[in-house]
Amino acid sequence: GMWHLYNIGALPPMALLIKNAIITLPFTLTSILFIQTLSPMVISYRSREKSIEVARHKALRAMNIAFGILFVTVFFYAVSFTLAMGHDEAVKAYEQNISALAIAAQFISGDGAGWVKVVSVILNIFAVMTAFFGVYLGFREATQGIVMNILRRKMPAEKIKENLVQRGIMIFAILLAWSAIVLNAPVLSFTSICSPIFGMVGCLIPAWLVYKVPALHKYKGASLYLIIITGLLLCVSPFLAFS
Repeated sequence: GMWHLYNIGALPPMALLIKNAIITLPFTLTSILFIQTLSPMVISYRSREKSIEVARHKALRAMNIAFGILFVTVFFYAVSFTLAMGHDEAVKAYEQNISALAIAAQFISGDGAGWVKVVSVILNIFAVMTAFFGVYLGFREATQGIVMNILRRKMPAEKIKENLVQRGIMIFAILLAWSAIVLNAPVLSFTSICSPIFGMVGCLIPAWLVYKVPALHKYKGASLYLIIITGLLLCVSPFLAFS
């Protein structure tokens, strides 16, 4: 459970190091980003504030604070387990599709084992509160838009019961998450496979809009180039992971 520099191990060749960095990029971004919650958050501020500028300022402030907290927490968590766990334990956690804390609990005895279990439960609660409900907001909004669009083509809008559609989407999301747990779905592989979607929706499409929409030209610059490069790397990542 102590930090040891020898757990880092020897650095691989530069080509392999770059390849592995690209492969782990989607996991890094999904750990600290919350793109799926931005739209519901902005809508919430717009509905509460009369001034668009005030709503924009509060949304940006909330996003920056949340991003800073997530970055520091995830970075410390990753560095801590990198220094505390050896390569063999990390591979074991990956093969068994379990968390690093579950592996750590196997090697810690006495009072430390009980502490790890308590921390694991707390982290699981916060993971559900942040990850599931954060993703759920964006998932519900996107799915509801698709379903409502399909239903409007099949029947008059006044006959569509929007509350019933929302409840159906909620039940579907819960069943989908429950099925992933019951089937012990390989979440890491799923994240890698979905990497091109993250790259397109989160990076390349917004960058394309910046170039196409005159009102967004003010966002051109070095940061936009970084976003484009990140989007391209996300699209390439699964091909490197399964090659």
